[in-house]
Amino acid sequence: MPVRQFIFGFILLCALAPFSTVSAEDGFPGAEWVHATTSGWSETGLAQARAFSEQIRSSAVIIVQHGKVVAEWGDTATPMELASVRKSLLSALIGIAASEHLINLDRRLGNSASTIAHRA
Repeated sequence: MPVRQFIFGFILLCALAPFSTVSAEDGFPGAEWVHATTSGWSETGLAQARAFSEQIRSSAVIIVQHGKVVAEWGDTATPMELASVRKSLLSALIGIAASEHLINLDRRLGNSASTIAHRA
């Protein structure tokens, strides 16, 4: 049950986050994570996300944008056993990309691959 709650909370936070592409100029975490001082995130939205995560009893939440920690709560230092989180995460990301019209789910993969090959 905690894994489902974690996944649901993570997907909710992904939906709240502004969707953008990563470029070479974006920061990437090293051995230590840098905390963002001004992130542009809504303090009210973060407070609502925190309240929701506490309501569903999430063990920990960490929000990262462009390689910097925007917010975190709970025990984020302890490794957690997460089975099959990849499918749920990819499903959420594909849903976000489809809603932003970045991908077309009606196209076949063969059509997309040939389009990409012609652009190269």
